[in-house]
Amino acid sequence: MRFGSWWKAIGLRGRAVGIILYAVGVWITSQFIYISVTLVSSIVAGGMLAIAVFVFLHVLSAREVSGWV
Repeated sequence: MRFGSWWKAIGLRGRAVGIILYAVGVWITSQFIYISVTLVSSIVAGGMLAIAVFVFLHVLSAREVSGWV
């Protein structure tokens, strides 16, 4: 089963629990391991830029925006 199918199958409550558990895991990890704020900011900015470039290239190659449900 693909991640997207599984994510939809677990329902709204399951997704909320998954997001909360992920956030708690990140918070607990950050209490024990020092990670530079600059590094985290750079990773987040790079990820956002990658998503924007991916969407732009997808729209450019498909020549339309449809079926994104």
